[in-house]
Amino acid sequence: MKHTSHTLFYALCALLLWQACHSDVAPQKKVPSRPAAIHFVADSTELSYGRCDTTSMGPCAHVRLIHLWAEGTPQTVAQRINDTLAIYQATPLFDTMISSRNAQLHANAFIQQYQQYAQNDETWEYESITTYNYETDKVWSVSIRTYSYTGGAHPNSYVSLLAFAKKDGHKLQWEDILLDQQQFASLVEQHFRQARQLAPQANLLKGGFFWDGPFVLPQNFYVHPEGLHLVYNPYEIAPYVFGPTNLFIDRAKLEGLVRTELLW
Repeated sequence: MKHTSHTLFYALCALLLWQACHSDVAPQKKVPSRPAAIHFVADSTELSYGRCDTTSMGPCAHVRLIHLWAEGTPQTVAQRINDTLAIYQATPLFDTMISSRNAQLHANAFIQQYQQYAQNDETWEYESITTYNYETDKVWSVSIRTYSYTGGAHPNSYVSLLAFAKKDGHKLQWEDILLDQQQFASLVEQHFRQARQLAPQANLLKGGFFWDGPFVLPQNFYVHPEGLHLVYNPYEIAPYVFGPTNLFIDRAKLEGLVRTELLW
């Protein structure tokens, strides 16, 4: 009897061991990293002071603002984007720079500056419009178009193009994405000459461009799903009267010149 009970015990252990070795154990699932769940929200306002609404358009001040801010997760990504947007959406004034996230405060400050500094017959205008333009798998692209007039020979207008990396929210710079800066600059110069209807061997300086030296890349670019959009603002490389120069370089032409894995 004692021998039989030992036999049953060992048989049961063997059975349990066999089941453990042959059971269908579900493999552990690898949890994918969560992409940034970021979206952009607008804060807008419009304010006038004086005779802006009359047919004679008497002395007045007018300001129109549409600002964008990032919201969502990770919060560190949203915060880094917003830190950059706060700089580019800041309203320049005579004695300060307003960078609050409240567009109404910007507008109020502009009107106060007009009341303090404008001459009796002057009209001031300021407009800053931020637009969410494009998104790729790797980048969010935003533009900020600014128009201002506070007296002088002509108004000023310029555009800021911003490309934010989705992985961490930082604003991409040329040094982040270029593989071959010399060849890329040569490609951009070809597009520039075509846009300005300049011959391949035409002297850029004599044409009124790049008076500070040789050809240089623009300060502003962003990422389009099909390529790169670049812009030279007035006064960046030429007199104001020449206006801006917008360029688009197709994605197919960028292979080997830029880090495409960071952009698309």
